[in-house]
Amino acid sequence: MGGVGQWTFLSNHTHVLLCLARSPGLTIRVIAQSVGITERSVQKIIVDLEATGVLVRERVGRNNRYKVDLTKPLRHPLESHCTLLQLMAALGVNEQVGTLNGEDNQADGSDEPDQDKMSSME
Repeated sequence: MGGVGQWTFLSNHTHVLLCLARSPGLTIRVIAQSVGITERSVQKIIVDLEATGVLVRERVGRNNRYKVDLTKPLRHPLESHCTLLQLMAALGVNEQVGTLNGEDNQADGSDEPDQDKMSSME
């Protein structure tokens, strides 16, 4: 039986969602590099998250920008009493960047937080 593996407590789906909650305009390539998976795996995860209504894709010129619906409950029965809002807050995403139930931080499409519009997730 085994030694210490390369596992983590959070799934790749959570890692991709966390990237997009923090920076809604990230490219698939950057997400793949951040998470440590292939671009194709990121594409499949995004399709999964869109199919469940967690992510909504918006075209901005030639790029995609994603909005996260933080009102969705977590999917596993052991965690279904919690929402994505609670998970993101626990992971330190305290601004409502790229969310369906909060405003984007920047009207100009940049991912830098605007301190005047930043609100904490409670």
